[in-house]
Order: sequence, then structure tokens, then C-alpha cells
Amino acid sequence: MHHCIGFAVACRVKVLDLDFFVPSWNEMSLEDHHGDLFGLPLFVYKDLAENLESLNLLSCNFLVARFKSFRALKNLSLGWVNLTTSVVTALLTNCPVLESLSLKRCWVLDYLDISAPSLTSLVVDKCLNLERVIRVDARTLRFLKYSGTVISLWIEDLRSIVEAVLDFGLKFEFRDREKILRDFLGYNIDSLLHYHDFMMSEPKDVYPCVSTTLKVVEVKGFKGGIDEFLVLGYFIRYGTVLEKWSLLSPRRKTLLVGSVWGLIIAKRLCNCCYFRELPAGWL
Repeated sequence: MHHCIGFAVACRVKVLDLDFFVPSWNEMSLEDHHGDLFGLPLFVYKDLAENLESLNLLSCNFLVARFKSFRALKNLSLGWVNLTTSVVTALLTNCPVLESLSLKRCWVLDYLDISAPSLTSLVVDKCLNLERVIRVDARTLRFLKYSGTVISLWIEDLRSIVEAVLDFGLKFEFRDREKILRDFLGYNIDSLLHYHDFMMSEPKDVYPCVSTTLKVVEVKGFKGGIDEFLVLGYFIRYGTVLEKWSLLSPRRKTLLVGSVWGLIIAKRLCNCCYFRELPAGWL
């Protein structure tokens, strides 16, 4: 393997992809941690530091101290490795022109504090130890994807974001009534009508993009959790230009469609919202 990488380095490649991930690994398990199968050779740090623009490391160990001279690196993807908050901070500091950062199934990491002036894309995928908060200060960020448990997500400036994908499907605990609804959604039934009433408290902040530009809300893997309803209620209540919302339940292709005008009338009368599931193909 060293000879293969050495050949690529000798050719002064700008893209290096080292993937030692084993498909049989269970990426949904908190206990299924695997040791790094390979260590990034030292000559990579020395010979590619000035030219490398994209680096993808899956189950491949690396030395963060050696990243000090990676001034051209724009895309960095890390997966199946031990990763701490201090290591991420050091990487962002040592890669000043980094535009894309992807972290998949990295363990030990308990919170993230992202500060990167050039970052346009951030992906955090199933880092299961991440249970505290993600703070992002990236004024050029256009794409954000998060998949994991429910955490606090703090974005310093939302004005630049064009697309955000938030997947809280790894929430392991549900209250009894939420479990009942989730079980219903899990069966291959033709249709299900469910009403869920709740009272919304006033949020501290209503972001301008929610009330001025947000037109479509789509939720995939809807399970009926109270957090999901509250988030939807927030968008429906304060999304004054919202035209359509749709929910896709897990394990089947049933589409849930909301009548926005009906919800607007309901929310203005009593601050309550109702949710209705309709079979696929209803539109």
C-alpha cells in the first residue's frame, strides 16, 4: 500500500482518497468502534502539502500536527476515526482555504466548534458521541447536513445557507404516545389519519429567512416525536411565505402533505396545528 501511495505522491496528485472502511461494520452501533487500519505515511505530509486540494480518509489515522503546511487543501473528508474537538479546531486553523468538511462516524467527538472563513459545505454524519452542541461560525456556508441524535445547533449567520438537511433519526428514546405513532407509521398501511394538538411557546428568535424566504419544508424519516412536531410547528407558525410542507415516514414511501392555508387559519385561532397523513399518489 505504501508503494501505491508513493506512486500517487510522486505524480503530485491533487486528490487523494484512502478508503479502508469495511462494509460489514455497523455504523449505527455506539459500541462498534474499530481501530484505524492504516496510518497516513509521513511522506504524504511532506511531498503533497503544497499541492493537495482534496483529501478523503476513511479508517485511516493521521497526525494533525503535520497538517500545518496544507495551504491548498479545499476539501477534507474524515470517517471512522478517533477525533476530538481540539483536532478539528487545529485542522481548520491549519487549512485556511478549506471549503468543504465532512465528518462521518467519528467517535470520541462530543461537541463541535467550527470557525472557518472559507467553508461553504459542512457534513456531520452519525458521529454518535456528539451529544452536546454544534456551533458554526462560517459566513460563507451554503450547505449544511447533520445526521445524528437531537442536539443544540447554533449557526452564527444563516443568510448564506441555501440548503440544510437535518436528520434526527438516531434519537433512541421516545415517549409512550410517540412510540404508538411510530409503530403505526412502521406498518405498510394504506393511510393513517392522526391529529396531534400542542401549544407552542414563543421562541426567543425568529430568523428572517423563515418568515421571508422559506417556501418548502420536507421532513424525511418522520417518527412522530414531540421535537419533530415542535420544529414543524415553528416553521408553520412563523413561515409567512411557506407554500408546502411534506413528511416522509420511515421504511415506506407514504407521503404526508400539509394544507398550508388550513394550518394558517388554525394556528392564528388557537396556536394549534394538526397533521394529516395521506397515501402516496394523493397529489
